[in-house]
Amino acid sequence: MRLILVLLLSLASLLADVKSMNGSDYIAKVIKFDGIVKSLKDGALKKLQVEEGEHLNPGDIVMTYRHASVMLELINGSRIVLDEKAILRFAQSDMIQQRGGAIYYEITKRDAKNSLKVRTPFAIIGIKGTTFIINADDNPNIALKEGIVNIKSIKDKFELYREQAQTKVDNYRAKEQHKVDEYRKEQAEALKAYKASQERYIKEYRASFELHSGRSVSFNKQRAEETPMRDQDTKQFEYFEALIQSF
Repeated sequence: MRLILVLLLSLASLLADVKSMNGSDYIAKVIKFDGIVKSLKDGALKKLQVEEGEHLNPGDIVMTYRHASVMLELINGSRIVLDEKAILRFAQSDMIQQRGGAIYYEITKRDAKNSLKVRTPFAIIGIKGTTFIINADDNPNIALKEGIVNIKSIKDKFELYREQAQTKVDNYRAKEQHKVDEYRKEQAEALKAYKASQERYIKEYRASFELHSGRSVSFNKQRAEETPMRDQDTKQFEYFEALIQSF
């Protein structure tokens, strides 16, 4: 009886090892790539050229070299496209670390409990279902085409500058939710907004803030400047969308 138990435990351990090797619990897989794209498996010392259909597990890193790109697919069907000189680490099923480069995210809708986070050197981005691009190089930037993302500071509060056009929209949304007995507060906020309207931006100190579709935010240390999407943002979306079509 004891021998049978030992054999069963050994078989279970072997099956677990095989499952791990085959990447059955993978987070993403390689769909298409162009050029030199390598992966570094968790615990491995050597980087290897990726292959189509390759599974990426917790701890794995994907990196693109010059003039290279790769399209990945998460297990829920979301797509991620890395442009050249980009580095991405799959920390765990709900956390991705972008360490450099420009990366396009097309994330399918998730519920609050299963939201995805992308950690960059300058912020943590919380996602439920959106299409956006993160540039994580010398001039960090997030451009959002669809949906809403939450942007959280890693260190101190952001010194957030928002153009008046968006601030007025935010104030209107907030006022719609106010009750009658908060009328005086509304008036005070309106007066504050009116005074600030003489300036292009309103300055706030925020540990986190939401970015809405059609908006872009650039970072310089703890300074965050939010504006409508710029021409260069639009062109970058067009570039990535054309890249996806070319795969």
